[in-house]
Amino acid sequence: MEHPEAVNLFRAYPSLFGIDYTYKTNLCGMPLVELIGVTPVGKNFTIAYALVETETTEGYTWVLEKLRSLLSDDVVPNAIVTDREKGLIAAKPIVFPDTYHLLCTFHIYNAVEARTREAVGDDDQVNVITYGRWAKVVDAGTEQQMLRAWDDLQVRWSRRAPRLIRYIAETWIVHKEKFCRCYTNKVTYFGNRATSRVEVAHVVLKDWLSSSNLSLDSIWTRINALLIGQHVEINKALQDSIGTQFHEHHGPLFSLLSGHVFKRALRLMHAEWTRGVTLGAGLVGDWGCIYRLTHGLMCIYELYELRSQDRRVHLDDIHIF
Repeated sequence: MEHPEAVNLFRAYPSLFGIDYTYKTNLCGMPLVELIGVTPVGKNFTIAYALVETETTEGYTWVLEKLRSLLSDDVVPNAIVTDREKGLIAAKPIVFPDTYHLLCTFHIYNAVEARTREAVGDDDQVNVITYGRWAKVVDAGTEQQMLRAWDDLQVRWSRRAPRLIRYIAETWIVHKEKFCRCYTNKVTYFGNRATSRVEVAHVVLKDWLSSSNLSLDSIWTRINALLIGQHVEINKALQDSIGTQFHEHHGPLFSLLSGHVFKRALRLMHAEWTRGVTLGAGLVGDWGCIYRLTHGLMCIYELYELRSQDRRVHLDDIHIF
């Protein structure tokens, strides 16, 4: 099921999408797939829904192929964000071989925390492992730092909690490129590393349906009404954001963008600039341009370079999103 306005939004903002199943929505007991996109002002939008018989590679492939058909051949999304669904992991490269696959970090932390609690029990140790040593693996800035952090975790806990270390290795480390920052920092994902947007959409949908025993035609009628309201809200948010002038106190550096770029992007870049001013120009050269890669916006280093040349940020300097 796709709505014409939803298709138009996806074609306008195809850079990133999330996908997940939800249950108890229909009389037939079929899982319902939601495909969720994001606008430049941070609003979720529903791309499409699909009812499928099984959560298999074949089922996911069919869903992704239908989604791919909504875009022209030369348009490729930057990233897809999902949970660790084996069927989806297998189907994604079949349909979107050039789209980067991100695994939800929120669910990864929850899963590792639950297994750690089973292995060690003590709350303090659970936090030390999950949000201390495991977080160092996930958030390491370079591959070398990540591997060193992983080696350290194994050395410290392989004897005391061998099943935990084996679980992490076999379940998550094999997919490290899909969630560790040293890899994902090279992907333009606009700050979205979790499936929370899809889960919020699940909640809204079920509240709107108000029943788990609807016929398929009743589901479509209610979803259609939901999407009409969603699109009205999204269009208003887009118009309000692009139409608002950026305040003068953000400085001449961004003056050429005012009225042409969404406020959210301007605020993010100004926050990046302010951070540079606060920390000092002498540190800028060591920071790299992660912001450029992950958001398509100018990072501290680039902004300082422009400022030193008495230039301003142009539209061509940032991602079209």
